[in-house]
Amino acid sequence: MTVSTHVATALGVTTATMALVNHFAGYSIQTEHIAQFIIFVLIGAVFPDIDEPESWIGKRTIIISHFIKFLFGHRGMTHTLLSTIIILAVPMVYSSFIKEVDVHFMWMVYGFTTGWLMHSVGDAHTKGGVPIFLPFKKKKYHILPKTMRFKTNTWVEHMIYAPLYNLMTLASSYLMYVDGYISIV
Repeated sequence: MTVSTHVATALGVTTATMALVNHFAGYSIQTEHIAQFIIFVLIGAVFPDIDEPESWIGKRTIIISHFIKFLFGHRGMTHTLLSTIIILAVPMVYSSFIKEVDVHFMWMVYGFTTGWLMHSVGDAHTKGGVPIFLPFKKKKYHILPKTMRFKTNTWVEHMIYAPLYNLMTLASSYLMYVDGYISIV
């Protein structure tokens, strides 16, 4: 998937989930935490492609990107459930040694981890799939049936998939606005 589709996917799924939780469970998150969370979802959504030097993040971290690709290949370890757990666990362990955990820091960690996971979920829609259980299983997994999978950077991704998630973001943002969850001031 391209960077714009990864961002659209992460933003769409995240805002929809937040809107539904707020609407049906009545759970409310402070506006500043929503902003932090979403910003870090977007950052996390592009980061797993650090294993590809030609990706948006790879071009900005070229030496690191080449090194990671050399070690693991593209859609290798950075696209696994294990990497997602590590991304979440390291800051959690760090925060357990601190007497007073910063709520803002935790929202950033949760956001980054959510974006990271959404990246792999997005790539699981493509023909290439993701090795979600690597290093335990090398098999690449897919979310969609074989006939519905698409190649990265094709018309299907740009004309159907990305606009669908953009629409989801708009609809869920509207629901959060109507419910008083967010305000436009």
